[in-house]
Amino acid sequence: MDIFWEPKTSFKIVFSDSRTLFINPKKEVQADIVLSDEIKEEGSFLKDNTLFISSPGEYERKDIFVNAHFMDGDKGMLLYEISGDGLNLMFFGKLQKIPKIDSLDLFCSPDILIFPIGLSNLKPEQVRDLKKKLEPKFFILYLADDSLKDKLKNILDILDVEDIKPVKHIKIKPGSLPKDGQVVLFSSK
Repeated sequence: MDIFWEPKTSFKIVFSDSRTLFINPKKEVQADIVLSDEIKEEGSFLKDNTLFISSPGEYERKDIFVNAHFMDGDKGMLLYEISGDGLNLMFFGKLQKIPKIDSLDLFCSPDILIFPIGLSNLKPEQVRDLKKKLEPKFFILYLADDSLKDKLKNILDILDVEDIKPVKHIKIKPGSLPKDGQVVLFSSK
């Protein structure tokens, strides 16, 4: 699985056999699946035969499974669970508050957790507690707004992460998951 970050909140995930899923694309894309927590209606930027998902439910296309949930009954906060190629990924969109830890027991244990920095007022301790509860093998933080570097620094400090180098792409294979979990930062700087 290859995960590409396209600033600020867009992602392209390429599975084996070139199956492709986009999250919050900003331009026309060729994809099997498009997820959006920003656009509620299919846009003209979608090519034919693309499965567009912007509401809760269970979906499948070409052995890519998506389970979309509203968090804690809040109709503005969607969480996506994505499974394919033997990996489970969890994507948090625009969080306005931390999900109740008890409600997270309903979800699979993600191998990969993609989490926004700068789309909410979450405290660093809440981010740490969420990571601890879900125990992802890869905890991918993305900086939604470069002006929030102080917030990012506080979160990295509480996660005991030093000298992290921002990337725009990561390749993950089921057999190469770290045992203790690794923090990855998607950022343009």
